[in-house]
Amino acid sequence: MWKCIFEYSPKGIAVPDFEVKQLAAEYVKYIDKHLKYDGWANYHEESPVFFYSTSNIFFALKERVAIGELSCDSLIFRFNGKDISINEYGAITDWPEGFCDIETQLCESTLRAASARRRVKIFEAEDR
Repeated sequence: MWKCIFEYSPKGIAVPDFEVKQLAAEYVKYIDKHLKYDGWANYHEESPVFFYSTSNIFFALKERVAIGELSCDSLIFRFNGKDISINEYGAITDWPEGFCDIETQLCESTLRAASARRRVKIFEAEDR
């Protein structure tokens, strides 16, 4: 079956945050166009693969699935040779380590560091 494949790769294109929603909207149109003619693309075309190095496009596409603009059956994510499915709510149930997770890691690290600094300040203030 024809699916639009989005691969997370260090050799992929970086998408500016300012353009990601528009790009996701363009992919909705592209996928709709290819699936509109009674599944013509399912039999006559190979699935296209688009390479991206930034996670924002993956999150924007997950949003489009969640709001119902894209079918979860029309696209697949790929990382390190593994296909990653998205459910009808835009969720990935088996999230592979290293896939679009740098922002989460940075947020966790920032919160831990800030919390540790606050504890030190509170401890120092109590000693005065």
